[in-house]
Amino acid sequence: MKQTYQKKSISLRFFCYLQEYFVQELRYIAHKKIEEQINLIKTIYRKVNMIEIAVAKRIKQLCMERQISINDMANISGITSSTVYSMLNGKSKNPGIVTIKKICDGLDITIVDFFNSSLFLDLEQELY
Repeated sequence: MKQTYQKKSISLRFFCYLQEYFVQELRYIAHKKIEEQINLIKTIYRKVNMIEIAVAKRIKQLCMERQISINDMANISGITSSTVYSMLNGKSKNPGIVTIKKICDGLDITIVDFFNSSLFLDLEQELY
């Protein structure tokens, strides 16, 4: 009887050890997955930020080429100057394609002309 009790005690301790081991392994794996996700989010954020910067620089570049102010460009494009300035200052986190299309229409260029610039051609390709 005593030997059976000892076997159960050893089995229970071994089971507890295994359980703790697997819990630690799962925590480690979960931590690594979370780190991977955070790094992916940071990479995406950097790339989006680079695109926003390129859009802002392109708008300024087009205004300088045409020798018009940002306000004038906003007026002829039919968008508010605050919208344009929020794009230029990085406050607009996602300048919409509709807004960019309005700017293109106001400047009498195509979307292709807008994005056909070394500012965009030099951006890294998005691979996930």
